[in-house]
Amino acid sequence: MEDAVVSGNAQSFFQFGVKSGSGISGVAFTQSEGYSTTYTETTSGPATSVTVGVTRDSSMVREVFQPLMLSGEPELFVRFGADFGGVVVATPWQSHVITDLVLVPHGIGSSDGYRIKLETADVVFKLAREVKTAARSGTIGDIVKRISDENKLQDPLIEPTSGRFSLIQSYQTDDDFIRSRLVTRSLSKSGKSGYKLFARDGRLRFHTRNYSSSTFSLDYFASSSVDITQVDSSQRRFRLGSAVKLVSIDPVTGSIREFYSDPSSVVGYGNSFPERSGVYNSIAYHGSGNLDGNHITQCAYDEARSELYEVEVVIPNCVKVRCGDAVLLTVSQS
Repeated sequence: MEDAVVSGNAQSFFQFGVKSGSGISGVAFTQSEGYSTTYTETTSGPATSVTVGVTRDSSMVREVFQPLMLSGEPELFVRFGADFGGVVVATPWQSHVITDLVLVPHGIGSSDGYRIKLETADVVFKLAREVKTAARSGTIGDIVKRISDENKLQDPLIEPTSGRFSLIQSYQTDDDFIRSRLVTRSLSKSGKSGYKLFARDGRLRFHTRNYSSSTFSLDYFASSSVDITQVDSSQRRFRLGSAVKLVSIDPVTGSIREFYSDPSSVVGYGNSFPERSGVYNSIAYHGSGNLDGNHITQCAYDEARSELYEVEVVIPNCVKVRCGDAVLLTVSQS
């Protein structure tokens, strides 16, 4: 699952928290006229939350939000969950950064409240706050680990990668460098592509889609509370070919090599896979001492193939299934 969206309703809930000693204490709006939150997790960027509400008491703003913003590191913890008839299921606290705070004074009589719009993002946001120039070398997993350490991110989950590289991070944020230079060359020890950079429960993750993930089974016709939408974009994505051919040109010697994608080295999705026999999406590439032609070919192929099909699944009050998990979906009445 590459995207997950949670919106509050009568049975679900969303909470804010701040550090208190060695733990985290929940905080809440007082004299609230109500608020709603949309929390979004994705494997292509930071998880985010957007909260809109109205309160007739300014204490939350004065005592929590404004001091955090003035600190320069406005860390706010968030979590979501659901109440199933007195049984509460919730995620662990997620470390977020307040990215936007919009306040409109709103009061009647002696009240001093606000209309509030609060936006937050998880620790992946920290990778996009500084432009750097640096020389990076080693395995891609090692490079990601060093970048994580530079940003003081604790205990990242990184799947080991194959090959060693020397790359220049030239006036790029860490987030842009990882996604544009490292993800496009990342192959696992077993040759699998499809690495993703995201965070979960405050922990940075860099791995293939099915690495260290939980697997859930869902039978659409066996459940009356699940809605799905299926999208087939195979023809649009494979407009230039269903396989990838990379033509690598050595600018020093003038030699030319060709690399072809391998369907057996990517994670399979669905029961079938369309092919346009003999038609290739060709990529021209100036080779380098990194010898990364095969890595780039497989990653480009995996990216296109992973976007052939899309399924949007709506499950009320679902807390267990998170972004990065695998869902085995059955859509058949037989």
